[in-house]
Amino acid sequence: MHLLFYLASLAAAAYFLAGRGFIGAPYEGLFEAAFVGAVYSILPDVDSPSSRIRSVVNLVLLAVAAASLIFGDAYVSVAAMALLALIWFTRHRGAMHGLVAAVALSAPFMVLGPAFFLAALWGYVSHIVLDMLT
Repeated sequence: MHLLFYLASLAAAAYFLAGRGFIGAPYEGLFEAAFVGAVYSILPDVDSPSSRIRSVVNLVLLAVAAASLIFGDAYVSVAAMALLALIWFTRHRGAMHGLVAAVALSAPFMVLGPAFFLAALWGYVSHIVLDMLT
């Protein structure tokens, strides 16, 4: 449901912005940015023990921690394990379902450009909005 809500709202926003001349060619990176937003539309549920996104994030963080130890970067390994512990000890619809988390987790995408940041932020916020409506 969160993914469908994000995609529908993204299509509506693109239609609105294109009709007013805000979105035009070239479209480089917009598909990739929309994909990031799609992932971020389900990311807040990482605090739910039964969610699929939590399983994926757990595996990724464990792989990063292990690879970091193998290649000698203990700081990255400790950071990955700290994030894993943080996820395990947050309650569902707690801190991960807030605007601070939305901005903090979307901010790193600014290095790729504002379209990536805005897509991630909109994906995350669309999840929060849909949860507030239910």
